[in-house]
Parts: sequence; structure tokens; C-alpha cells
Amino acid sequence: MSRFLRNSSLICYMQCRKMSNTIQIDVKQGSVIGEKKQLQNGHSFYCFKGIPYAKSPIGDLRFKAPQPLLKFDKDVLDCTHERDVSFHKDPFTSDLVGSEDCLFLNVYTPKLKSETPLPVMVWIHGGAFLMGSGNSDFFYPRFLMDEGVVVVTLNYRLGMFGFLCYPKSGILGNAGLKDQVMALKWVKANIEQFNGDPNNVTLFGQSAGAAAIHLHLLSEISKKYFDKAIVQSGSAINEWVIQNNPEYKAKRLAELMGFKGPDDKLVEFLIKTKQPVDIYKHLLGVLTPDERRRGLPMPFKPVVEIPSSEAIITKRPIDLLKRNDSIDKPVMMGYTSAEGITMLANAIKKLDTIDSDLASLIPRSVNLEPNDPNCLTLATEMRKFYFNNQKIDSKSLESLKDLLTDYHFTIGLQAVAEIHSRYNCKSPLFFYKFSYVGGLNMFKKWFQLEKLKGACHGDDLFYLFQMANLEDTLNPGANDKKIVKVICKLWTNFAKYSNPTPNEDDSLKFKWKPVKNIKNNEKFTLDYLNIDNEIQMKQDPDKERIQFWRDIYQTWNKDFLRPKL
Repeated sequence: MSRFLRNSSLICYMQCRKMSNTIQIDVKQGSVIGEKKQLQNGHSFYCFKGIPYAKSPIGDLRFKAPQPLLKFDKDVLDCTHERDVSFHKDPFTSDLVGSEDCLFLNVYTPKLKSETPLPVMVWIHGGAFLMGSGNSDFFYPRFLMDEGVVVVTLNYRLGMFGFLCYPKSGILGNAGLKDQVMALKWVKANIEQFNGDPNNVTLFGQSAGAAAIHLHLLSEISKKYFDKAIVQSGSAINEWVIQNNPEYKAKRLAELMGFKGPDDKLVEFLIKTKQPVDIYKHLLGVLTPDERRRGLPMPFKPVVEIPSSEAIITKRPIDLLKRNDSIDKPVMMGYTSAEGITMLANAIKKLDTIDSDLASLIPRSVNLEPNDPNCLTLATEMRKFYFNNQKIDSKSLESLKDLLTDYHFTIGLQAVAEIHSRYNCKSPLFFYKFSYVGGLNMFKKWFQLEKLKGACHGDDLFYLFQMANLEDTLNPGANDKKIVKVICKLWTNFAKYSNPTPNEDDSLKFKWKPVKNIKNNEKFTLDYLNIDNEIQMKQDPDKERIQFWRDIYQTWNKDFLRPKL
């Protein structure tokens, strides 16, 4: 009787609130109430926010793989508002936000009924595995829904809560990746109720989200829950992805908080005695000297797991990539033309340090130890190539931007493209470079580095998503609107047809050709779509810079495709 009264009260509340704009849908775990809203084109859409997709990972479930949620705690759940994001420091305000109780997703659908169910696009946000969320303040998919797709955004555990690994105490790592898989399982089981096609699910994401997706493409556990992937500005072999010395980091974290017990009590100490804020304040203290020197403050991130029934990745990604047909799904992949601007925002504060220690920007994937005397020789070559043998100072920002772009992104992504073309002939790969600079290149604006050439890391996001409270992204200018239309059309065509420019859609006046497959010692050519004011196919992006690094890897690794990771 009390449950009936509780549910009746909720329904009465919703009726009083705005009955004409709310709708109830049944899912496996109960019922959810969402809202009817308006698209930019005047059509309606429906959103259901803050849907729990797993048990709350709190108490004894901290750090562990997510557990299935069989039933909501209420028969009818109000999903007209978003719930907590993962606990993290907001990069814009520096405030600590969110909570550990964060395993929620949001569903946006343009239609609840149609002749055939709609393709589904599941977004995985970036943020260095350390920050961010999938909520609508940043990822509001109005323009994507204009193209007739269902969009799902989600939150997953970040930092130590998502990526602490200490197998001695049963914490196997990659809880954040396993959260993502649990969300995909929820989509598979429930998305039909929102007019989505559970057999046509596209994973798409950017930066750390893209790297996570690339790992899922290589995982036998993950790949059964989605059908294609869009990988934006990140890959499984970028050197900022895989965590080194995870047990050292877990133990160091506990020690910084005062732990002095035996190893088998370490996780118990972390679970039972500390609040999230108490743990977080020691986060950067676990960085190794090499990580500090290289300026990669990402202590907790994916690991290569010991084999188990729930392990996502149990071998090095580079080894998995080189297995024939390790990827068997269509893939879109690419990067922005000036990814390094986002790293430059911090590098500007320490130009003297970079100038005196340019060897710190030698990729770890080059077969040289940090104390090898040959590092100084290679640093001299880098100074000559990028900086014309000049001092690195405020006049060198364009060149430093290019080096940081290559160091953090393009070397890894171009290597992945070539490996894919040699080993994955069953998986079409569509490669792009986002070069457009317009009014929606928001990160470049926020960093106040608009004088630099190119599109910053993350600038492509605002041509796919709107920020719910930022007028610029909700109502772009005329030229930006054209790019928004093209980008959303390409991305959703891929979700619909596994091809961004299919024969079924002749509205685009160009054809995006996939990367050609090659065999044996054939020379690799990277065909790509350059997305700019003029959109056209080109070959070998950033050719001169990549050739410089090919020669480096040929010298020290014997091959560009043999990174030491």
C-alpha cells in the first residue's frame, strides 16, 4: 500500500508539473518518466535523464567492477533531471563536484514511434580519465537528433575510483571501462523502448573517451555490445592511455593517507576509512618523477589486466592491434589540426624548463631510456626540425604547438591507421582531419590562444553537441551552421549505413573514401577527409612532420609500427 501511495504521489506531482510534456516508459528495471522538448527544426524530441544503469558503486563496491541493477528503488523513477556526475575537479571552476554514486545515463530520442527503430549513438566523454561528464551542460545532442538518431550519453567512474588497480586485494582495475560496458548492456536490453535499434549501436567519443572506445574495439568482452565506432583524437596506443606501475600507485596513494598496514589490508583501508575528498587531495602525489617531468598528470587510467572473466584488456594494445582482423567493425578515426593547443596552455608557464629539457618531449614509445645519452642527440634533432635551432620562448608557440600535437596525438593515431590498414582488412577505416576554425572552436577561445593556427583539441565537439546554457553553441552563425550540418550528417550517416557518404544519401557533394588496405611491404598512404571551409579528400596529413618521426622510429625502434609501450 505504501509503495502504491508513493508512486501515486510521484505521478500526481508529474501531472501537476507539466502533464502535457512528460511521458512514462517501461524498462527492465521499472518505469522512467521523461520530458518532451523542442528541436531546433521545430520537431519534438524526448529526453530521459539520470537513469541508473548499475548499482551504486559505493561502500564495499568502491573500486570494483559495476554490479547489475535488477530493479530501481522506486517503481516509477523521475528522469526529468540529471543526477550526480563522477567525483572530480571541475577544470573550469577548480571545484570538487559529483559523487561516487554516478552510474547514470541519459537517453535522447527524436521519435518514440517510427516504421523502423532508429540507429543508436552512445557517447563516451573524454577528460584524461580524470574529469568531465556526459551531462547536457556540455553534451546536449539537439543537432544530432535532427538527423534521426537516438543519442545516449553516460557517466562512468573517473580517477582512482574508476582506475585504481591492486590485484593482491581483488581490485583488478578498469572499473571505469567496465562501467561503460555495463551501460552498453543496459542499452542493448532497453533501448528498443525508446525507439532505438539494439542491433545498430555506434560508440563515439573523444580524447580519453576515444581511447576507451579503441580499447573496447580490441576487447572480446566489450565488442559484442556495439556495432561500429567513431574514435576522435585518441587511440589505445597513445602513450598517455595505459597506466604504468598501477600497484605502486595504489600503494603510494594509501601511504600518503597514512596507511602502514600489510598489503592485504590496503584496499580495505581505502574503502572503509576515507571520504572521496580525502583520497582526491593525494591524487597527484602518486605521479612518478618521469610523469612529472613529461607533464602528463594522469595517474590513474586503464591497465593491462590479469586474465579473468570480466577483464577488458589482458594484452598490450599494440600486440592486439597486430593480430589479423582484431577489429572487425567499421571505424571512423581522426584528429584536429592543432591538438597541442590544449597542452600549450600549460606549457606556456614553463617555456624555460622545456627549452632546457627538450628531451622530456621524446615519446616514451621511442626505444630510449630517459637517462640514455642519445636522448640529447635526439633532442638536438627535434630543436633543429621544429624550432630551426632556436631557443624555445614566446615566439616559438606555433612550432611548440606542432610538437605537442605530434607528441600527444598524431604519432599514435597515424601509426594506428597504418596498423589498421595492414592487419584489419575486414574493418573499413574512414580517417579525417578537422581543420575548420570558426565561432564554435570554444576550447581555443577559452584558452585565449585564438591567434594560433588550427583547431584545438576538443574544438570539434561543439559542431556535434551544444552546451545547454551557452547561446553560441545553441544558435551558431551561418557558416558554422553549415559545418554543424555536415559534421552531424557524416557522423549519423556512419551510424546509419556504416559509411559517412553512402549511396543512400546524395545530399553531400563529396565522397569520403576509406583508407586502402595494404599488404607486406607495400608503402602506406593515408587517405583522409580534410574538414575545413572546403571539405575534400587528401593524402598523408602532416606528412613532413610524420616523416621526421618515421625516421626517428626507424633509427631507434627499427620501424614506425614498433612503439615501445
